[in-house]
Parts: sequence; C-alpha cells; structure tokens
Amino acid sequence: MGYGTWLQKFLLERAPVECIIDNHAQRSFDAADVNTIISVIHAPIKERRRRVDENHLVKFVAFKKPFDEALYTENLLGIEDATEVVSSDVFRVYPISAAALIEAGTEYGNEEGEAMKLGKYVGDKWGGKYLKAPDLFFRLVIERGRPLLQQLSKVADVFGYVHDNNTGTGYPLTSFIKSIKNTRKILLSGTDNEVVQFGVKDDAVSRMFSPILVARTFGQDHLVICNLDGVIGKEFYRVVPKEKHERNSLAVFMNSTFFILERELFGITNLGGGALKLSSNDVRSFLIPSRKLEFQDRVIKEFMVRPIQSVFDECGIDLKSKTPIEEQEPNPLPDRAALDKIVFDALDLTEDERKDVYRAVCRLVWNRISKAKSV
Repeated sequence: MGYGTWLQKFLLERAPVECIIDNHAQRSFDAADVNTIISVIHAPIKERRRRVDENHLVKFVAFKKPFDEALYTENLLGIEDATEVVSSDVFRVYPISAAALIEAGTEYGNEEGEAMKLGKYVGDKWGGKYLKAPDLFFRLVIERGRPLLQQLSKVADVFGYVHDNNTGTGYPLTSFIKSIKNTRKILLSGTDNEVVQFGVKDDAVSRMFSPILVARTFGQDHLVICNLDGVIGKEFYRVVPKEKHERNSLAVFMNSTFFILERELFGITNLGGGALKLSSNDVRSFLIPSRKLEFQDRVIKEFMVRPIQSVFDECGIDLKSKTPIEEQEPNPLPDRAALDKIVFDALDLTEDERKDVYRAVCRLVWNRISKAKSV
C-alpha cells in the first residue's frame, strides 16, 4: 500500500501517464507468474518546479477480448481520440484527468480540510475502479457515489490478523478458528464443531473481541463471519464497529452480493492460481451504504446459518450454459435475494441494475479464475 501510494503520487505529479491497459480475457504476458498490466508512461519531468498538467488525461483501457482479436486500427484510434468513457464489445476506455485522480486518492480529516484542500494523498484502487469495474460500478460509485456511499473506516475500526507468534501450545486455551476454510456458515457460535480450544497469547490485541471477521483470501465463494460469541479468528481481519448497533447491519452488508463486487474490484488478484487476497487497508476502503439498512432479523435468519455455496450458485448463474453470463437471467437463492434486496434498496438500484450486480460478480470471479489458467 505504501509503495503503491508513493508511485501513484509520483506519476501524477512528475511522469505523465498516457494509458494503463488490462486485458480481461487473457494475461498480458504469458511468461508471467502473476497477472499483469501494460502501462505507457512518459519520462519524468526534469525541472523540479514543473508538475504534470492537471488537465492531462490518463486513459484506463480494458480490453474485453484477447489482443489478437482486439488490436485493430479502428479500436486503437477510438482509444486515442477518447475524451470521455467509450465502451464497446471489444474495449472500454475511461479517460480521467490527473487532477481528478489526485482528488479521488486524497483523504481529508474533516469537511473544513476538504473545503480548503488540506488533505493527504493515500492512494486509490486504480485497477479495481478504472480497469476491472463494470459499467454499473462506474455509474453508481464514480458518477453518483458520494450521497449513497461512505468508507467502512468511518463506522468501524479494522485490525490485522493474529500473528503466528501469538498462537500455540504455550499460551492459555480459548475458543479459536484458524481460517475461513474451517466453516461454511456466516453466524459463528462458540459451541460449533468448527470451533476448537487452542492457545492464544493473553493480551488485549491478540484476544480482542471482534464481532466481524473478514478472511484474508477468497476463492469462488464468499462469507464474512458474524462472530457475536467472540471466537478468536487467526487468518482474519478484525472489524470492530464504532457503535454496537452497527454490528448486524455491517454483517448483512458484508455478506451481500454488492460487497462481493467490491471484493473483486479492490482485492489483490495478481498472486497467481486465481486466488484473491485482501489487505487491512483494502477492507478499510470498502464502500458501505450511507443510509441505515432497514430489515427484520427473521428475513436473514436462515441465510446466516446455512452453508454458503459458490457465488455462481448463490447468484443463480449457470456456467455450463451456452448463454454468456451477461445475457443470463440471474436466479439467486431466495434468502440471498432477500438479503440483497435490503442493500439494493439502500443504494436505490433499479431492477436492471440489481441483475447487473449478479452478472458482474459472476463475470469477475470467472475472469479471475479462468485468467489464471490461461497461460
């Protein structure tokens, strides 16, 4: 995070970025063990007092087909000439000014600081927001986001995972779960078979009560643990709401399909093997509804205790169908649809946008998994 932030800031101020290119259909370099992008960047400006023109357009280009099917003159000219978002069956280009990128990655301490532009550049998720994001996410977050969404860090504190050195047979026993692989349901109880007695260092940090546990890595499924019994989770980031009444709302949102969409966009996917990994800073940057989620516990009760399936089964998308994901009619499991409705209502999504969330999540997960196998 620190390295990426410094590099982004340097590029925006000193080295004009022409374009950053990703390919959703294949890896850019066959020999690479990780997923890669292509960037076209001018040499750094030598004069110390000069900066990149704030109106300079950085173009984020996402190809939807393999390069050998996409690199034709008309497509390249369309990218070069674009001054606003252009999307086709072959590519999407998102031009954005250097000034807008700096603003998007700047954090302000308060409204007064924002009004006076007294903020600190903390970085932004360029790959997730501008390359991988579906058009739906552009409309909701980039065009109309602020009134509807806020960062998770505003309502909860996020703490790191429990270190190896703080667990083991030499420490007092307590209720413990090692990783997300040890459970298939959201609501975790201290009496569950998956919970064991294991040694954890007896200090305030290692044994911190965390009502929400977010796994560090994900595959084809998704669950965020609601941990009201205070079980110690090792391979998890610990989310502690600043207000007690926020616990259930956060547990609902963080298990919604919209949260899975953010996970796919903000997580680190260049590890190889198709896995997705989150950092604690990724978790802090997740966007949650600004509005209070309205729901009754009975609506989500069964969902919280049943085994969670793959995102494709949860969303009702058939990977074996000859119909492309984007053209399928999502048929989410009934209790997932009921939970998602709570979130979709808070975000004012239309019926078509709700279907697009399911399609986008399944497409992103499928692309991540299949792209890792494309070499």
